[in-house]
Amino acid sequence: MDEAQLKAIQQKMDLIARLLALNLIREAQSDKERIVKLSSAGFRPTEIAVLLKKQVNTVNVRLSEARKEAKKPRTKRKEAH
Repeated sequence: MDEAQLKAIQQKMDLIARLLALNLIREAQSDKERIVKLSSAGFRPTEIAVLLKKQVNTVNVRLSEARKEAKKPRTKRKEAH
């Protein structure tokens, strides 16, 4: 394979990845949910930023918020006696 063929294959693979990503997040309600789903699927923050047309810093902040929320202990509701 020559350089041009490899580049064409890479472009097609990139398109497939974008389509799969869009399918993955189509039901997500918020940017944070979309970002977390894409990250869980193995996309890097820079890739997520391109896909969602966001700044990389925004993606990193949303991922940080999600990690902090996941660490918070859930409080149990007290039962009425």
